[in-house]
Amino acid sequence: MWPFSAPMPEAEPLSSCPMVRVWYSTSGRGFPIPRPISTALRAEGEAFFSVAKDSLHPFSIRAEGLDVRVVGTKFNLFARKGVALSRLSLEEGKVLFTSLASHRQTAVWPGQVAVLDKQTGRISVEQKPEEVNDATAWQRNELVFRNATLRHVIAVMETTYGVKFRFSGRLNMDDIFTGTLPSNNLGEGLEIIRHSYHVRAEQRNGVVTITK
Repeated sequence: MWPFSAPMPEAEPLSSCPMVRVWYSTSGRGFPIPRPISTALRAEGEAFFSVAKDSLHPFSIRAEGLDVRVVGTKFNLFARKGVALSRLSLEEGKVLFTSLASHRQTAVWPGQVAVLDKQTGRISVEQKPEEVNDATAWQRNELVFRNATLRHVIAVMETTYGVKFRFSGRLNMDDIFTGTLPSNNLGEGLEIIRHSYHVRAEQRNGVVTITK
């Protein structure tokens, strides 16, 4: 869930306002917020922000343990309540990423991923353009895995598709998988698993049985 506080400007028509556009990862739907924004946007969960450049009206996005100062930029923010790490993946522009616990602040540039440990307040920033691309895979209805264990892949599939997996026969759950699955098509996802691991996969009543 992403609650926002963004009052509409009364003097300017919507079409002429610099915009902030936000897409939810849970629904893939986007909506516009006109600027200037007088209060910080409150955020929780995961979303992609596209912020039109407006150097006269910077604003902040706040989530549990962090603050992001923006002017004109595009980035994906994962900031789920109760999860130890928050992650910002920057596609365009520049942001200032601040830990509210330690008051440490760092600039994040295109192609970089900033990770906040909410318990310690430590922020790490690395140049990872591939991960920036992966972070927005949900917008393309993709599940991207790089050197992931089969155990992790199955866990993500269960959450994404709303099914449970059962296994028959010997299958090494620590086998490594690198590839892309469609997040909106269980049948295609299972077909990729079948060919990758030479298994049979049958689905019935929300249960997927994998047989080696």
